[in-house]
Amino acid sequence: MIFYSVSPFATPYREQLGRSEYQPSNYQASWRQVRDQFPKNKNLDAARFPRAGSENRDFEPESTSGFRHRSEVAVFDLTPPSSVFSEGDTIVEHLRLSVYPHGTALLECVWRIEEPDFTALNGDLVDIHERVLESVGGTVQFLLASLSSLAFDAGILAKLPAKTSATAQLSPRWTSGAMILDAEVVPHTSVAEWLGAQGLEDAEIAQFCSGDRSQVATWMRYVYRIAGARSSSLLDSQEIRPMRYCQYIYAAAEIADEGLSVALGRSYDNVRHREVSAVRTTLNESANRLRVLDLEHSALLKKISPGERSAIAQILTHWEFSDLVVTPAEAKGTAARERLAELTSRNQRTAALISEVILLGIALTSLFATVLALMQYGRSMVSDPTYSSYAQESGSFLDQLSGVSTNAMLIGTFTICIVLSAAYLAVKMRDR
Repeated sequence: MIFYSVSPFATPYREQLGRSEYQPSNYQASWRQVRDQFPKNKNLDAARFPRAGSENRDFEPESTSGFRHRSEVAVFDLTPPSSVFSEGDTIVEHLRLSVYPHGTALLECVWRIEEPDFTALNGDLVDIHERVLESVGGTVQFLLASLSSLAFDAGILAKLPAKTSATAQLSPRWTSGAMILDAEVVPHTSVAEWLGAQGLEDAEIAQFCSGDRSQVATWMRYVYRIAGARSSSLLDSQEIRPMRYCQYIYAAAEIADEGLSVALGRSYDNVRHREVSAVRTTLNESANRLRVLDLEHSALLKKISPGERSAIAQILTHWEFSDLVVTPAEAKGTAARERLAELTSRNQRTAALISEVILLGIALTSLFATVLALMQYGRSMVSDPTYSSYAQESGSFLDQLSGVSTNAMLIGTFTICIVLSAAYLAVKMRDR
């Protein structure tokens, strides 16, 4: 019996936003550069770079009937031609690693179990994926590092991702599984055990078993009836493509939402003045990535067939994607924009205060300098015989100024500075 399973996981690979839309021809040329420079060996001969192969701006042919809009296809995928994992009577016959532009990758497995134990299979599914990830972890790390480095050199990435632990990068967020049937007759109880029957009516399972329905689903578990199903072609079947896309869009939105949550939390945690710029950049990038992801999703839905659009809508509705991810993300995006406005306003107030303090300091220094200059000038003029004879007849302000002691003049000037500073502080406190 054939089974399909998929696990999304987070990666540090995040493309520069807007690059593919603003400069589409340069973007595709950059991907051709990455493709041509990518390491070559027999294990990587099946690597594909979907965004490097078409000169058309809006479409990227993947198959004659599948998704063709380039927003759907991964930036990179690898499908090794032979079995990569086996344990007991469980054989992973085909595996595909797909890397997407918004910090997300998918690991898909097509595996076969001749006599499955449906009761234990749900737990086995997660274990199988974890062991597969463990067995190919080194290769995945190498692929991600090579892809990121080449994409950065080609200008696709704004910055080179920081190195993180392999465990953090390859930890599956969840594992979804589907049982694939052709003409097999599977008992009602076996289907119910596989699905877990969470919120599922027995009538729906009965309709599937009788052939009235081609698929039935619960949370993270699915059963498909695909005529002529073969493990070799399952990954590109029209039933699996919508599932793959939904896994990607849900995981990518959730990862971006989590990044925005972290950035928001940091922005409220007594951000120092010198950290405001970095926090603002992080908030902007996270909020904008969520917005771009939503725009790409909307663009994709306009380009695919009605059947695939209906399948995507059905899956995302079943997952409550709008209520659990989109709506909270929009609320966080609004909060991020409000917090950005607050940080910007605070930054502007701080900059204005610093400017005013500098100007006040200049003014007070100038006052001291002017007083000292007048005293020195007055005394030098009084000591001039020519000026003294004139001053005896008419009197002069300089005579009076030169008669004031230096200590008295400095104390008086200092007092004036204190009064001006107090007046400035009073005005600032009133305006707060």
